[in-house]
Amino acid sequence: MGNDVTKTYPPYVIMSHDGPKRQILCDTHTDGGGWITFQIGPIISTQSNFLQRRVKGDVDFYLDWTSYREGFGSLTGDIWMGNEALYNLTIKCRRRKHSFSVVLEYPQEACARISPRGLCSNIPKRYRLQFGSYSGTGGDGMTYHGGASVSTFDRDNDQRSGSCAVSSRGAWWYKSCYRADLNREWVVTETNTHGWYDGRTHWPVSFSEMKMRRIHVI
Repeated sequence: MGNDVTKTYPPYVIMSHDGPKRQILCDTHTDGGGWITFQIGPIISTQSNFLQRRVKGDVDFYLDWTSYREGFGSLTGDIWMGNEALYNLTIKCRRRKHSFSVVLEYPQEACARISPRGLCSNIPKRYRLQFGSYSGTGGDGMTYHGGASVSTFDRDNDQRSGSCAVSSRGAWWYKSCYRADLNREWVVTETNTHGWYDGRTHWPVSFSEMKMRRIHVI
């Protein structure tokens, strides 16, 4: 996109993509642009312990396996692109590496980002993730989930005797159960503020955006 993308492109552009055969949302500004956004997550409210909303407050992320496979939400609001689309975008990951980024907002911290290297959602029936090294400022909440498969309330692929998806009322790459869980139900109480683990504390997250772009290897 060149060096001065902020002078040429708006922050987000909706484009058609032949890989997942659908429209995608592109972030043209962050770190030079070129990011495909596949999740925009919730905004919590501290005005009530049980009040939760996402960008527009009209998308429930506690959905079944089919919904997460096909995707849901809107490119102009809350969205999950879909596990099948994510798989199709990274299916050639052994030859084409991808950078994976999560942008977060905490109550105490304006923004945090991680960039594990080598995202590959393999095994299409379970959509497993692989990660490389971590870098960033938000604390490494995602590397723990490397090698895990997606779990939903109707398909349990985690390593726990119970269902992490059911207990969290979400869907994620659960192990036993999580350090990051950005698709969970956002209930904020003194004993339940989990959303992102920075290595010391679990934080309730007021905004999350997950995105990826191909790494150009010369």
